[in-house]
Amino acid sequence: MLEPFVLEGAGVRLEPLTAGHAAALAAAAAEEPGSFGYTWVPDGLADAERYVQQALVGRDQGRAVPFAVRRLADQRVVGSTRFLDLDVFAWPSPWPPGVSAGPEPSAVGRPRSRRSAAPGTRPRPSGPGSTRPASC
Repeated sequence: MLEPFVLEGAGVRLEPLTAGHAAALAAAAAEEPGSFGYTWVPDGLADAERYVQQALVGRDQGRAVPFAVRRLADQRVVGSTRFLDLDVFAWPSPWPPGVSAGPEPSAVGRPRSRRSAAPGTRPRPSGPGSTRPASC
């Protein structure tokens, strides 16, 4: 299970959802019900409490990371969201067994040359503008 964490951007902060957010979520849902045409929102405090409780059960089972969405301009809770079905894992072990562990996680995504040069030499140029054909 992940430790609770906060994500904050320029306009909102995602903070770990708690039972204490239910009243603010009910109030936010009551303000403009017409703007929620494609998603379910709680209808009143009892509905919001059930919604939060269900989200917290998913969290406790390790299936979800629920957040309250707080608008930074006025510090009001304006909604909620969650990450579902997270798989938390360590860097994979070597495969097949007996081979080196592979690249360092910090090296993943770095550009690499298509050709390897012998130690102490420079790679030979190839492609457009090169004096050597690309097949060398």
